[in-house]
Amino acid sequence: MCIQPPADQSEVLPLWEVSNPHDPYTVRGKAAVAGVLILLVGEGRYGLKNVQTGKTLVPVFLLCKEEDFDRWIEQFKADHGISEPLGEFVRSHLVELVAVGESLLIGSPSQRESLEFMLGAIPDEREREKALLLHHDARRTSTVDLRKVVQQWVQHWRTLLAKQAGGG
Repeated sequence: MCIQPPADQSEVLPLWEVSNPHDPYTVRGKAAVAGVLILLVGEGRYGLKNVQTGKTLVPVFLLCKEEDFDRWIEQFKADHGISEPLGEFVRSHLVELVAVGESLLIGSPSQRESLEFMLGAIPDEREREKALLLHHDARRTSTVDLRKVVQQWVQHWRTLLAKQAGGG
């Protein structure tokens, strides 16, 4: 459940900064999956931008007209090769959504780099998870716990994966 930095740096996925009025967060993942995760979890309240390029992937949709949002979704899907409805995309990308959700960390990109280094030095997964929770709780200032919200989605997706594996 705890993030683990990849041993081979060629496997490193893009780093995204979550745009929100609360604590800073970052996630790692392919653009389409990270974008869909933020859309679902944030319900338009959160955006996402590429840390390396500064380019916005998902804008914040507060006070947005429904037709503008619908038009943006269609463009996002076209830009990322998503031909199916978003619900089908989610069902066919559950493993990736879980991975992106589990990659969510509180803090800036530079703080993330330090935390990933520290977590990589802890061999026991349970101890890594404890360290991650301590880090998160010590840095969270908002009453909105984005990690908790994302973990609820991750648990839901894990349940769906288990049902799929069981033939249900």
